[in-house]
Amino acid sequence: MPPVDGTAGADAQQAAQEKALALYSRRAFAKAGNAAVTQLATNSVHALAELMDSSVRTLIALEHVLQQQVRESSSHEVIDGLSAGGTVCGLGSALLQELAAMEHTFRFSAREVGKVGEETCASMGAELATETEALREGVSTFVRGLEVDVAYVRSRLVEGIQFLLPICELVTPSFRATSAARPIGIE
Repeated sequence: MPPVDGTAGADAQQAAQEKALALYSRRAFAKAGNAAVTQLATNSVHALAELMDSSVRTLIALEHVLQQQVRESSSHEVIDGLSAGGTVCGLGSALLQELAAMEHTFRFSAREVGKVGEETCASMGAELATETEALREGVSTFVRGLEVDVAYVRSRLVEGIQFLLPICELVTPSFRATSAARPIGIE
């Protein structure tokens, strides 16, 4: 009869405990990743709403200024600085760039959470397949929702910018209109 080794049983028990602890910690990490993606979704909606609110307020304020300029200026008056159309286009460009940066930040953050979560769970193999798939699906759902939200905000920004452009023409006639009225002399 072989001698009874008490350490073999203890080693197996310790290995089982370590595996259970590793499984528990990775499962908790995957759930935390899902919670982070859910919080990103909430934060992105709030951030997009704030961007939209401030953009609309800015466009309305610019519209009031342009309307005031239409009432106060004559068509022959020269305005120093950026033209009304240039101001509107510059503002529109800045707002759209801010929207693009915000979209990139949220998309990148969600994908990074998903990537790190998948890498962490991958070491446990099939035992965490459900948690990994839930995290992957959460990130995918977030990204699709973000695309819809950003497209809506972008369309409203473009609509606001396009609304102001005809007013700009009243403030400062286009290059075409002024060049037709005063031919350029060639010497």
